[in-house]
Amino acid sequence: MATRLGRSSVQGATHSGYARSMEKFRKYCSKQQINLGDDCSASVMDHALAAYFEDSFDRGKGVSLATSTLCAVLYFYPRFHNRLGIAHQAWRGWKKRRPTTHHPPISWELVVLIACTMCRDYGFHVGLLVLLSVDCYLRPREALALSCDDIFILRRDGGTAVSPSSSHSAAHAATAAVVHEDRVAVRIRKGKTDENATLCINNADVARLVLMYYRVQHGSRRSSTSFFGVSYYRYRKCFRAVCDSMQLPASVVLHSLRHSGATMDYFRHQFDFARVKERGRWRKDKTVRIYLGVAESLMNDLRVQQQFVHSGAKLAQHIAFFFEQVLSSTSSSLLSSSQSSSSTLSQSSSYPS
Repeated sequence: MATRLGRSSVQGATHSGYARSMEKFRKYCSKQQINLGDDCSASVMDHALAAYFEDSFDRGKGVSLATSTLCAVLYFYPRFHNRLGIAHQAWRGWKKRRPTTHHPPISWELVVLIACTMCRDYGFHVGLLVLLSVDCYLRPREALALSCDDIFILRRDGGTAVSPSSSHSAAHAATAAVVHEDRVAVRIRKGKTDENATLCINNADVARLVLMYYRVQHGSRRSSTSFFGVSYYRYRKCFRAVCDSMQLPASVVLHSLRHSGATMDYFRHQFDFARVKERGRWRKDKTVRIYLGVAESLMNDLRVQQQFVHSGAKLAQHIAFFFEQVLSSTSSSLLSSSQSSSSTLSQSSSYPS
């Protein structure tokens, strides 16, 4: 099993994922009466994994199950490195028989429509999560892990970064001014590939909305608590409900938002390849090339009703206005209790013409 130092070789979220994968594998072995004790031999583990992969493949599971399970076994049982030939062969065959499903990026018009619908139906903060994830190429759990301390303003003159609450009033005019004079930024304390990464928000409307929400939340919550105050489960459920209402395929997931931001910035020539890689915090050029190489074709293959595209294009011209209308129709007490799964915003706001 992994030692104390061995556990430090991976991120906490990765360790938890490996533990879940091992638990599922152990349950399968228990049903099959396969003993996986600490003295388990490489041969027993190899054949057990291969049988588990065959069974999972027949039940229509994704190849990611095999990948995570194989990595989990090698993490918890490092003595089996280079000794699981049958399992590796089954894993490679699975990848060829059922290639990895790519999560297609979506257009800016669809991003705006999804964000505005989630803002109206589930809360200002949930809609803002979508916009911020696209703008900063955030992984879902990175966005949800943000706290009030992770939102700050970078001075254009190179001065010290300051908290929004310490430099400006909550007035709307001040909010607009700070976006034009300075840069609103977020800090990713612990990402998948790095720590304490600083990302400036590029879209002025998104930056403005982040500051608006910050000033509502600051004072009603401790600065170290979750900025958005929503669980991953609820965020994913709300996102899926909106996507289903637009008849988007199941391959469009929360992680598609990260891909969408990188794809739009690259193909609109806002950022070059190196800048996209840096902003996305990818370690390898190969990973970015895979994303960008299939992104445009996947986006073109996505069948979307034109009425949704037109609605999104109209809303894209009034993002801040729409969110402000929803915010103004919602009491501050409702926003401060946004963790409640039963809270929903009034749907009286109409789309701007």
